[in-house]
Amino acid sequence: LTPQHLQRLYADRLRAGLSPTTVHHLHATLHEALSQALRWNLLPRNVADLVDPPRIEKHEMTTLSPEDARRLLEAASDDRLEALYVLALTTGMREGELLGLKWRDVRFEDGALEVRGSLQRVSAGLVVMEPKTKQSQRRVGLTQAAVAALRRHRPRRVEERLRLGAAWTDSDLVFTDETGRPIDATKFLRNSFASL
Repeated sequence: LTPQHLQRLYADRLRAGLSPTTVHHLHATLHEALSQALRWNLLPRNVADLVDPPRIEKHEMTTLSPEDARRLLEAASDDRLEALYVLALTTGMREGELLGLKWRDVRFEDGALEVRGSLQRVSAGLVVMEPKTKQSQRRVGLTQAAVAALRRHRPRRVEERLRLGAAWTDSDLVFTDETGRPIDATKFLRNSFASL
């Protein structure tokens, strides 16, 4: 194994469409594995030390102006996922946290919710997993607008479930697709925002 092999691998992965950040993580994983092999005297050197991985791209976060947020909420006012947009704008919750939110974690009487999980894609499909850190498990206060949107959302979900009957996939998720299944974030972004 030579540094040129790793350099070629990184260039190939970038050409294949992986982001520089992902290739940087690949480099870190290889570096750690080769370091272990070096400690076990299986290699004379760690060739990953001789290769510069791609730089991680830093993206500046783009936020909505108050006027943009108002326009988004106006456009979403009759959408079946209006409450999702309201929560996204008023709570600062992450995408996976919003899509993994369960009704049992919504406290209408307290005007709050508990973040206990995040919807993640794994080999078995979409599942709600515990947050990686204890700090991610937290209580989030809700605005009156968020509570009102969730109160309007709940009967809509019941209507959808009754309309579909046995075809409905029963879950405790607050936000699902039209059949009760978890929302795939990539499809959601592509389909939902295109319609607004």
